[in-house]
Amino acid sequence: MYREAERARKLGVRVWFNIPSEDIDSVLALHITPGLGSDMLKLGGLKVFCDGALGARSASLSEPYADDPGNTGALVHHKSDFVAMIEQANDAGVQLAIHAIGDVGIDVTLAAIKSALGKSPRDNHRHRIEHLELPSRSHLRTMRKLGVIASMQPNFIGEWGGTEGMYLTRLGKNRTARNNPFREVLDEKVKLVFGSDCMPFSPAYGILSAVSAPHEAQRISVHEAFSAYSRDAVYASFEEDLKGTLEVGRLADFVVLSADPFVAGADMRSVSVVKTVLGGEVVYDRSRHREA
Repeated sequence: MYREAERARKLGVRVWFNIPSEDIDSVLALHITPGLGSDMLKLGGLKVFCDGALGARSASLSEPYADDPGNTGALVHHKSDFVAMIEQANDAGVQLAIHAIGDVGIDVTLAAIKSALGKSPRDNHRHRIEHLELPSRSHLRTMRKLGVIASMQPNFIGEWGGTEGMYLTRLGKNRTARNNPFREVLDEKVKLVFGSDCMPFSPAYGILSAVSAPHEAQRISVHEAFSAYSRDAVYASFEEDLKGTLEVGRLADFVVLSADPFVAGADMRSVSVVKTVLGGEVVYDRSRHREA
């Protein structure tokens, strides 16, 4: 589908496609490494699930769910099978994008990455943990040492935070206050990249959620949030020399906003996209109320 859209010049965004772990044998047989493809469509890493999700009460936790006292979630794979898969992919030079949400899931993921890198050291692997909703400070320090990227979604806080939100219902007060700790991630010098998952896609909404997050461990500055969506985000796809900043020789991908979000007191809720430019071409112009 993506290849067909690219050939027909119908891709409206650049795509970095992570391959499901079910296809690991094909990835290894074809010697697929990150970045294979064109400027519009590239194959990325291997997407692996370690645990489930908080909404479904299946993220793996060390303490039971607040609204389901007999349940601590579950791991998707047996630990030994999971470690073997991570080691196999790392040894083949594949980037790993590992879904791990609960603290136990993060524990198991980091142990597997550490084992894999111990057997096949790589200086520029850029393995990622996707979501990383309940990391401890110890987890973050381990991530820094191993060079693991924190790929997180601030819009989750916008959707599930608050006094009546899903986080409080599932986790209780104490764990809710330290979930999605963007501030702590940056303080521990871990590379932070933002995305949307399948939630509201707007980066503006994600930025608003990060800068106005209800808990101190979560709140970051507007500059830090913008960087996580741009300059730092492209590091996760090995593209920091290609895009992420407006510089001569890089791809001209940018948006024009209705107001300056960096001015003191600026309200991200009132900032909207006026124009979108992809590869130097205007692909959206609000004044025309349609795609350009």
